[in-house]
Amino acid sequence: MWRILERLFLCSVTLMLLGDGEAFWKVSDRYGSDLTLINHIPCHSMHNFLHHFDIVASAGRGALEALA
Repeated sequence: MWRILERLFLCSVTLMLLGDGEAFWKVSDRYGSDLTLINHIPCHSMHNFLHHFDIVASAGRGALEALA
């Protein structure tokens, strides 16, 4: 994940990271001023969130269902 974030920052794109868990606060501490970090969106609301983006990378079930 860290290498992916570093490469995305080199692309000069606007990043929004949705997730939670052990790495959440580490990402926040390290990149909090460079991206928008969100720790929770309910699955039933995911479709209202994801359609705003050109690219979505996800392994989460809620995101996959929203894209279906």
